[in-house]
Amino acid sequence: SRFMRRSAFTALLRREIRMMNREPAYLLNGPFTMLLLPLIYGTMYLSGSLRLPPETAELMQGNAGIVIAGAVGAFIGSASGVAATAVSRDAKNLRLIKSLPLSMKRFMQAKLAHAMLFAGTGACIGVGGSAFLFSLTPLHAAGSLMIALSLALFCNLLALMLDTAHPKLHWDTPTAAVKHNLNTVIMFFFDIALVSITGTAAVLIPLPPTQQLLCATGIPLLASGVIAHFFWPYADRQISRIEI
Repeated sequence: SRFMRRSAFTALLRREIRMMNREPAYLLNGPFTMLLLPLIYGTMYLSGSLRLPPETAELMQGNAGIVIAGAVGAFIGSASGVAATAVSRDAKNLRLIKSLPLSMKRFMQAKLAHAMLFAGTGACIGVGGSAFLFSLTPLHAAGSLMIALSLALFCNLLALMLDTAHPKLHWDTPTAAVKHNLNTVIMFFFDIALVSITGTAAVLIPLPPTQQLLCATGIPLLASGVIAHFFWPYADRQISRIEI
């Protein structure tokens, strides 16, 4: 049958995917970053212009490497700005959405899940590239991927909260909703700072691999859980107050 019964969350997630795929400006000014950065470094590596000191490979194959590779994957997965413009991209539809008997919690959860689809892709690219470049073991890469997804969830949740609090509601073209959105710039620099802090902490605080994995995945997950607990009710109130 052409018409299938789906849950509200699934329907909302499919809507997010269609909206992103329907507008080339959203893809070119956001998720395309996940492909552009690895493409630049890949070209430099193949051309021989990317020269790293021998100490870099030694560091990446050590205990700190699992965290650093995960941080790189988290950055590529979060730098797309999908979550940081999620509410802004829907500004033209918010009046209609608010009139529907729709759970704002499910609405925002679908936006977070949509951002995490891109984050998962970016995390695989970042961790996979690091594993190839520094000859990391499969177990090492798997741990880095877990760290990348944990950090990406934390970053995307913060980005979604920022765009809910300060969305760009008035724009003339879809490009302006993402390219002229200050939230993407704020979150981009936040992601850089988080990657730098995480990598520095992994180097300066030597821990066994298991403890590093637990800390680098557990702390962001715990923080994400706390933020989400307070964010869903806040999002419900904030969306209801927005006037277009």
